[in-house]
Parts: sequence; structure tokens; C-alpha cells
Amino acid sequence: MKMRGIIMHSLCTRSFMGRVARNVRYEAHISIRRGTSTELALLKVKESILKSFEEKHVTLGTFIDFSKAFDCIHHNILLQKMFQFGVRGTAHELFRTYLSNRKQRVQIKQEKSDLCNVSLGVPQGSILGPTLFNIYLDDITNIRNTASYIMYADDVSILLSGSN
Repeated sequence: MKMRGIIMHSLCTRSFMGRVARNVRYEAHISIRRGTSTELALLKVKESILKSFEEKHVTLGTFIDFSKAFDCIHHNILLQKMFQFGVRGTAHELFRTYLSNRKQRVQIKQEKSDLCNVSLGVPQGSILGPTLFNIYLDDITNIRNTASYIMYADDVSILLSGSN
């Protein structure tokens, strides 16, 4: 039974990643692409600021580092965004069950806490976690279409340039 869950997770992940790849704004989400790093994200920020400087513009930057980002995702909002990405029917229902009725406990040495319901967040350590977070955050790029957005994992840089 456990093996079937792992196989289903793998199959759903492949199918889902393909659908997401067609919809996520790749230019903003640097961490989605292979061979990227935080250094590349910093270089993109630097390039954007230097380009603005060369054009004699000023740049306003907002830099966000979401603390406990993966723990704060509202399941209903995420599922709604997944639906907008084209995840529907059985696939959508699989993700709904993947996110719901989760429980956790804390263990320190031999002591275990009681089980608690987990109503927020995405499972960490899974291959889906970062992708689900990127979907959740993807529409942040709708704030202003003239801004530059550089996103790496749970870090977001928003740069807005204009004349003085």
C-alpha cells in the first residue's frame, strides 16, 4: 500500500510539473529552472539596477524573504490557483486529498507530543513543495507589469525603475 502511494506521488508529480511548466512565469521564478542558484538571482537584481542606472533612472527595490513560507500556505487558496493553472478533475481531487487531513507531532528524545491537525502549509521535503509554493506566489507578479520580479525559493525581489 505504501509503495502505491509513492508511485502515485511520482506519476502525479510528473503530470503536474508538465502542466505547471506551461503556466508559471519562468522569467520571474529563477529557482524553477535547472542549473540556477541564488547567485544568478543576485546577478539578475544587479543587472536590472545597473540598466536603470545607465538609463539615468532611479530604482525602488522591495526585497521579501518569507519566513516559514512553506508552512503558511492556505490550502483552499492554493487549490484555487491550481485550478486556474489548469489542474482539474481527478488531478485536482488528488491534490486536495494530498493536502487535507494531514497530522504532525513533535518528538524530543523519547517524548512524543499528541498528534495535531495541519491545516496550513505544504509537505516539506517533497519534490512538490517548492512547485506548490511557486504556484501560490505566482500572481505576485500581477502587482505591476512594469516592475522586474526576481524570485528564488521564498525570496522575492521587486524592482521598479523610472525617471527621476
